[in-house]
Amino acid sequence: MLRRLQHLTPGRIDAADSDGSPRKLSLTDDRVGFGLFAGHVLTIFGLALSNGLMGLMMLWTGWRRRSLSWRWTDRTVLFVPALVYLVFYVGSIASSLDPLHSLDELRDILTFGTLFLAPVLVYDAVRARLICNGLVGLGIVVSAVGLAQFYFTDYGELHRRIVGPFSHVQTYSGILLILLLVTVARLTRDGRRSLWLWPALALLIWTLLLTLTRGAWVAAVLALAGFGLVRAGRRFPAYALVAAILLAIMVASAPRQAAERVSSIVDLQDSSNYDRLCMAEAALFMVQESPLFGIGPEMVEDRYPIYRHPTAPRVQIPHLHNTYLQRAAEQGLLGLGAYFWLTLAALYLAWNGYRRAGPETSDLHLAALLVVVGFSIAGLFEDNWRDTEVRRLLLFFMALPLCLHTSSQVDRGDTA
Repeated sequence: MLRRLQHLTPGRIDAADSDGSPRKLSLTDDRVGFGLFAGHVLTIFGLALSNGLMGLMMLWTGWRRRSLSWRWTDRTVLFVPALVYLVFYVGSIASSLDPLHSLDELRDILTFGTLFLAPVLVYDAVRARLICNGLVGLGIVVSAVGLAQFYFTDYGELHRRIVGPFSHVQTYSGILLILLLVTVARLTRDGRRSLWLWPALALLIWTLLLTLTRGAWVAAVLALAGFGLVRAGRRFPAYALVAAILLAIMVASAPRQAAERVSSIVDLQDSSNYDRLCMAEAALFMVQESPLFGIGPEMVEDRYPIYRHPTAPRVQIPHLHNTYLQRAAEQGLLGLGAYFWLTLAALYLAWNGYRRAGPETSDLHLAALLVVVGFSIAGLFEDNWRDTEVRRLLLFFMALPLCLHTSSQVDRGDTA
């Protein structure tokens, strides 16, 4: 057992000194790498800082590559679809209607460093939990910023929604959604011992409500409903009734704009809803034009006026407000298929890990599962994949079950 764990853990890999003699690395040798990884995840509120830390993290791992664990065979279930997605992404740039315009988006490949380096630098439950706790703390901070904007500035109306420390309300709501789901997962393990998690959850829910972002609301409700169904079993109807009553009270006590936005979710007469239907029609025409590799990254905004329905409320749009339609239009059916493969692989790893994990890691696997599910549902209403800050968190949670590989073996009592 000990010999196997020493083989799997990066801090116990044999290396060679300058004279060629073997030596053992201590578990603290890679704390710098972990610090850089945690830093680039926890500083997403300042993307320039996060990108800088990510660059340092990549340089550090390149420098220390011989002393780190690169067990690709254990990670192919997630890494293969990620690599296939990147290959098709490069293909969509090369075959773009305007390759030079799309070429600028090649930098998006670097964001996958979060996915590939997570199992290398965050390789046990202790480190993973430190990052998750840090994210809950980040949720308290960004919620406080948003609440201050709502109550003490001219933010709050639909045309000027709160953005927190981010540049756009959709980015803010996407971050809040993920942090909310992580907090719920953490409560399943430490709800009685770490009482600070409860006020953090309340802050996140209230702030998300005040963002007036309907897609994030729907994603949160459906993801948590699915979690409740699995967790509560036969008691789910009773829990669902209590949750519905609490939700109704919150909506009733919320500002007028929030109640109006809730009622407009299924209203086809709502101009925003109709606009999205027009975008879906335009997306299908774009796919017909270039079915395999798409029209190219960043080309949707340029080409949309050609394909828009004459009655569409807007002539120009930045994107199609749907992750799946955007991938199909920009990257074609091959890119969309690779994206689905990557998502399904992440769901498989999270669900399989959650079923098999012991009490020490089940909440972390649950966090990964809830985040991927919530993000995927929210993608039906917004192209959340294009938000670098949101995607960076998603990629970490996609890789989180691989980070817990060693911990899961310990929990199962693997003595092979």
